[in-house]
Amino acid sequence: MEEITPQFTPQPPGTVGFVRQFWMDCKRVLKSTRKPTREELKNTVKISGIGLILIGTVGFLIHLVKEIIKRGGL
Repeated sequence: MEEITPQFTPQPPGTVGFVRQFWMDCKRVLKSTRKPTREELKNTVKISGIGLILIGTVGFLIHLVKEIIKRGGL
C-alpha cells in the first residue's frame, strides 16, 4: 500500500475556503479507502452490537437505581 503524505495547501479565508478544503480532504480519504472483507464486516457488526448492548444495559441499570432511590428503597 502506498504511503499517504498529507498535503497542506494554503486555505483561503472564509466559509468558501473552509468548504473547499473540507471537500478536498474528503476526496483524499475516500480515494484511500477500500471495501471491507466479509470477515471484517462481520467482526465490526459483532463489536458494534456488543457495545450497544453494554451501553443500553448500563443506562437501564442507572435508570433503575435512580427510580429505586426516588421511590424510597425496595
